[in-house]
Amino acid sequence: MWNEIKSQEDIDLFMKQVLSFHDSCIRETRYISGTYIDKDGAMVMNTKPFMYIKFDTQRSSNFTWFEFELGGIDNFSIKINLNSTLDIYSATFFKKNDWFYWYSDEYADENSEYMFRCQTIRWRILSYSKQT
Repeated sequence: MWNEIKSQEDIDLFMKQVLSFHDSCIRETRYISGTYIDKDGAMVMNTKPFMYIKFDTQRSSNFTWFEFELGGIDNFSIKINLNSTLDIYSATFFKKNDWFYWYSDEYADENSEYMFRCQTIRWRILSYSKQT
């Protein structure tokens, strides 16, 4: 079941459940642009791409694996340092001017390891399975 996040209050309740993403990691991402080539060879443009991000967390008492669905995503970034771990120690998540912003650390700036900006967001608990 999907849980839609619409307000800062929804964000705050979610962040409390996952302890601000402390001891979490991104398990998987999937981006769907919606743009495609039709049967006549013409490009059909979509201006509302989607992205799915699956997370694992050690700290939530209610669940260990969950997924975000990001609608109208216009910014996503991953900065990977192969000489360090990829775990998330904390995150900043807020709504501003009808946009949702998420950063993988408390500084919430361009130096965050992970970040996204989107127009809609919802989340759901997933059943745990081994990474293949």
